[in-house]
Amino acid sequence: MGDLVKKTLKPGQSATAETMVDNEYYAAAMARIRYRRAPAPLPPAGNVEALAKYWKLYYNTLGGRGTWQQFSANWEKYIK
Repeated sequence: MGDLVKKTLKPGQSATAETMVDNEYYAAAMARIRYRRAPAPLPPAGNVEALAKYWKLYYNTLGGRGTWQQFSANWEKYIK
């Protein structure tokens, strides 16, 4: 694991999925790593529908329970 990602861990934390629930810095770093591996570039920041579809394809995956419509609704609820 990269040194920068390790720096996001709090004392006593380990690099686990559970840590992402309590440590937003670690969660953001791990999400960035996942998106970095995606073959397509990120869509423009203001295009919520494109971001939602990108999230579904590369983060949640086609087999994941989330939908791009849910992403868009959550964007409206929590980000806007």
